[in-house]
Parts: sequence; structure tokens; C-alpha cells
Amino acid sequence: CGDGVDSDQNNVDFLDARPTTPGATNDCPSGGLNPGDLVVNEIIQNPAVVGDSNGEWFEVFNNTAGPIDLIGLTIKDDGSNSHTIGSSVVVASGGFAVLGINDNPVTNGGVTVDYEYSSFFLGNSDDEVVIEDGGVEIDRVNYDGGPNFPDPTGASMALINTGLDNNVGASWCTSETPFGDGDLGTPRAANDCSSAFDLVINEIIQNPAAVSDTNGEWFEVFNPTGTPIDINGWTIKDNGSDSHVINNGGALDVPVGGYLVLARNGNSATNGGVTVDYVYSGITLGNSDDELVLVDGLGLEVDRVEWDGGPGFPDPTGASMSLSIPLLDNNVGTNWCEASTTFGAGDLGTPGAVNDCALTITFIHDVQGSGPTVAISGIVTVDAIVTSLLEDNDVLDGFLLQEEDADADADPLTSEGILVTCEGLCPAGLAVGDNVTVSGDAGELFGMSEIDVSGGGIITIGSSGNPLPAATSLGLPAPGGTNVEGTFEELEGMLVEFSDELFVSEYFELARFGQVVLTVDERPFQFTHDNAPSVAGYAAFLDDLAARRIVLDDNNNDQNDAIFGPDADEPYFYPEGGFSTANRFRGGDSITDLTGVLDWAFGEWRVKPTPEVFDYTFTPNNVRPATPDPVGGTLKVASANVLNFFTTLDTGPSICAPSGTLGCRGANSAAELDRQRDKIVAALAAIEADVVGLIEIENNVDASLIDL
Repeated sequence: CGDGVDSDQNNVDFLDARPTTPGATNDCPSGGLNPGDLVVNEIIQNPAVVGDSNGEWFEVFNNTAGPIDLIGLTIKDDGSNSHTIGSSVVVASGGFAVLGINDNPVTNGGVTVDYEYSSFFLGNSDDEVVIEDGGVEIDRVNYDGGPNFPDPTGASMALINTGLDNNVGASWCTSETPFGDGDLGTPRAANDCSSAFDLVINEIIQNPAAVSDTNGEWFEVFNPTGTPIDINGWTIKDNGSDSHVINNGGALDVPVGGYLVLARNGNSATNGGVTVDYVYSGITLGNSDDELVLVDGLGLEVDRVEWDGGPGFPDPTGASMSLSIPLLDNNVGTNWCEASTTFGAGDLGTPGAVNDCALTITFIHDVQGSGPTVAISGIVTVDAIVTSLLEDNDVLDGFLLQEEDADADADPLTSEGILVTCEGLCPAGLAVGDNVTVSGDAGELFGMSEIDVSGGGIITIGSSGNPLPAATSLGLPAPGGTNVEGTFEELEGMLVEFSDELFVSEYFELARFGQVVLTVDERPFQFTHDNAPSVAGYAAFLDDLAARRIVLDDNNNDQNDAIFGPDADEPYFYPEGGFSTANRFRGGDSITDLTGVLDWAFGEWRVKPTPEVFDYTFTPNNVRPATPDPVGGTLKVASANVLNFFTTLDTGPSICAPSGTLGCRGANSAAELDRQRDKIVAALAAIEADVVGLIEIENNVDASLIDL
């Protein structure tokens, strides 16, 4: 087989050696192509702005040093789809060509197609794209519609790097760049895949003074995510020839919310006294201007800093350049400062720790403003007192923060409190009463003003055991419904104290969401208990009720927190001490001087507790009688809700109800069914009724009744 070059001018070329094929057809490709010379690089199998019959296309990349003409090549799948390219399509070295089902950009979604094919279609779920030359397979992609490959609608699947195996799903991403009429892709251009990793170059010492550059250069990376990031196999480089592939002989993890220091010299006796996590070679950090680029194992750029030696960036000698807040764009010089903390042999920097840039503090009331959303959005720094801790899946996930009384303003329309979300990145040991400095992204979370530090913010504990800000006195009825966001907007995130006696009126969601509904004055009856049915009257009743009630919540938004998560056997949050047969409350019991933090969530204002400081004990106004009041007669009749007692186990399929087509709602296992049955039978036996009406029992003729 020839490679297209007549090296010895004899009109015959055998430079492309292939396995012999004695007794069979030779396997030379007609155009002299070898497997891998063309790479299927991008596929849009499911466009959104036009139909598949108009908008499908795929792109090929020329992986050789010379041009390739596609004429005569066959595109096919493993079924009956096949098309032989019938006209010249020359793809330059390192260039791209788009082959599509429709070459009219007016109707194909706005893509420029280099060749229009027929009798070839791209399946939306799984399919194959195969390129053959004279029966020899040059490239193949078998995509699977989601399990491993991307499965986008209105976007192309894009090969992350043309050097990767394009028949492996992990080598592909979903395009993010709009083209033509609005679908996403990069036809006839390099793909736009972004790295899946989020790592921040956070500190650089390019010009140490205590030791030479050769010994003392280092840089630090920060992991703002909730998962350790292994950088073994990644590349450190600049825009020139400097390059180093990290080879740690195993994992090199940047810890969650933590730092890693990489340096030219790992000996702290000669490198200026810095503790180094990894020693690199082949990289120098220019004292004037230079670049530092991190590339992941797939060849995708993760982060980049291009400093300029002074005009925009700091240009220190004997000190590091330090990123003020990891959330900020680290390729903007004004987001950096010169370190001021001495380390090791006397240079300035904070290797492996939070940077020491001076930050401008903003009062929470200025962040909040007097409107329905934050007045200052984006990166802010506040300093205030922790008033309540919030969990997610039994892990500290956020907290509520309020200005000290001395820092509060005189404007009653601006809240002094705010939610801080850290999503598992809260500092260890954080406690109510801590004075903390928080730098993060101010915005709204479903109507609740927040500062989000989860993407690279900073939380620093300044002191502990501080007195909490004074709670604002609040009374019910409220000026509007507690299901209206604007009712308490000026108090959101603040400590409040309800001076009224509040009565337990609903606890249906105590087990599921840890919340209790409290109502002022008395436990309310249903509207028709005291009134004739009336549409207008009922609407007025609901409005009045909404102003007289407040939700007392627990310290999380989990469902069934008591039985899920790391602490999977917890008591219910209320009453204080945990709900049990010996420690309970009933409808009509009350609490006075309820104090906590006002939070807006799930369409209602609610009180988040601060059990470290305040008491949540209920007064038992409605004591459970030891026996029912006598009513006379000789026949005892009872009803019992058996809470979805189904003898058909709920293993997933919809096989219940007389039709056999509805979902099962009972126990998931035989052990769970045994436990449910034992509790029901014990209760029914204790009631000793002559007649019992059962509610929420499986409709399977009488099988469940017989089982009980």
C-alpha cells in the first residue's frame, strides 16, 4: 500500500506496510488513508431549532500533516445506512469539515455544511458513525445515548481532545457555544469543552528575596469544591515552552476547601522555609510577566493566570502575589494583593493557608437594602455574629448571620441578617456566637437573601462565645400573610421574639420535615365548624389564618432526617429533647416568647431555632386523658389509620390495586412489614374495640385484613 508519496520516483510506493493478506483481497485504502487520519470530532444528532431531517450533521478533523480529499470515502453505520461521498471535499491539515443532511443554512439551523449526504441518519439515542476508505475503517464512534456518552438535545457532542479515543464516552462533552439559529456547537472550528474540574491558582511567589528564584519559587492551588481533586497526571505550563506533567507516583489530592503548594524545591532548609506538597521541574515563574496554566488529564485547561509584572498585577519582591478571594477572576490583576504575613526564612506569604489580603467590609444592611432583593449583588465581605446553624444530611451546610447591635443601622426597612450557604465547606468548629468574616457571592436563594461561599468564598472565625444580637419583638397577627414573601422582608435572617402565646395547631409534617405550625390566640377550627359554607367567607378565613400562624422549623431542609443520613436514628426535633411516648406535645399545647431566626423557604416564613441559647419547651395545655370520657352504651366502636398497611411489598413495580397497575405504598421488605404489623396489632388489641374501621389498608380483597 502507498502513503501517497513516490519516495524513489519509480511510480510505485510501498512505504505503508500492512499485514499480508494471502489468498484474500488486499486491504489498501483507495485514498491511501490510515486509521486515525480522520477523526469524527463533533456530532449533533438531536438538534432543537430545526428537525432532525434538516439539522443533523457531524464534523471530521484532519489528523495528518497534509490535506485530505474526502471524495470516495463511505460514511455508514452498523445497519443499513450508507453513503459514498461523490464530490471533492478537501480538508486542510489540522482542519475541519462538516458533513450534514442539509446544506441550506436557512433551513438547517444556520450551519455551513461542506458536503450534503443522503441515506445516512444519526440516531437520537444510540448509533454509529463509521468512515471507510476502500473497505478499510478509518474511524468509528459508537455512541450510546447517555450511559457513557453525552446525550444532548439542541447541542452537539464534542470530542474533548482530538488525541483522545473518540469511541470512549468520557472523551466527549456537550457543546456550550451557540451557532446559527441557536443550537450549541462549534462547526468547522475547535471544540469548546470545559474541564470538569474547578481548581484555583491562589498564590504565586515568582521573586523570592530570602533565597534565589531557583530555590524559592512556588505557587499554591485552592480547591473550592466539595470533592477532593486528584491532580496527578495534570500538566503545568506557560504560553511558551515551559511544561511539566505531574507524576506523583500515585494520587495527589487537593483537599476539599484546602490548598496544595507546588514548588521548584522541596527542601524547606533551602527553599525559604515553605512546606511543599509537590516538586516540579521545567517550570520557571517569570519575575516580570509570565503565565501559569493548569491543564487536566484530558488536556482541558482548568485555570490560568497571566501576570504582567506591575501595570495590572502586583509586582512584589520577597512576597507572594495573593488572590484576595478565590471566587474572583484570578486573571484580573486588581483581584490580587501583596502578601503581608511572614513565613519561613522571612519572605511574605501564606503557603497552604487562607490569604491575608485586606478586605473591605460591607454592613449586612447595605447588602440587603430596603427592597425585595439584595441591593448589592456579587462578591461582598461582611463581618457579623452566627445566630443559627443549618445542616444538610447531618453535615453543617450553612448558617444565619446578623450584625452586632452596635453596627446596625436606624432604617427599619433594611434587614441586619442574612443566610450564608457553604454546602459542606463551613469551617470546622463553627458555633453560634462566633464572630466571623465572610466573603462570598451575594444574591437570592428562592427569595431568601444569601451569601454563597460554596464556589470559593472565605469564612474566617475571629472570636467565639459572643453575645447574640438582640431579638426584634414581633407579634401576630402579622401585617400580611406569613405565606407572603413581603410580609417580613425587612426582618429576614434576623433574630425575632414572638411575645404572644402560640398554640400547636398542626404537626402533620413533624416527621417528614421537622416542622410544627403555631397559631396565635387558640388552636383554630376548620371554617365550617363555626360557619356555613361560603366561598367569600372561606377566603377571608384563610387570609386571617395566614396572618395568625407561623412555622417553627428544625435546623435543616432534609426529608425524613430522623431516619436518613449519617445519623439515621435521631429523635424528631420537637419537642425539645426529642419526641417520644414520654416526651410529647399535643395540638393545643403552647409556647411563649418563641425566639429564633426568620427564614423564608418553601413559600412560608418560618422560625429557624437556636437551641444553644433559647428554650423550645411547650406548655401542656391539652393533656392526654388516661381513658376516653364515658359515653354510655355497650358496643365499643373505633377507627384506626394503619398508615398504608399493604401485604404486597413495595419493591418498585406498579402491581397493586385491583387493577394490578398502581404503585404499592406499604412496606419495602418483609422485616418492615413484620414491624408494621406488630405495632398495629398491639394498638388494636389495646383499644379492645368490638368494631374497628381501618383506614389506609391495601385493597386486595381481604388478604390484608386476614393478615392482621
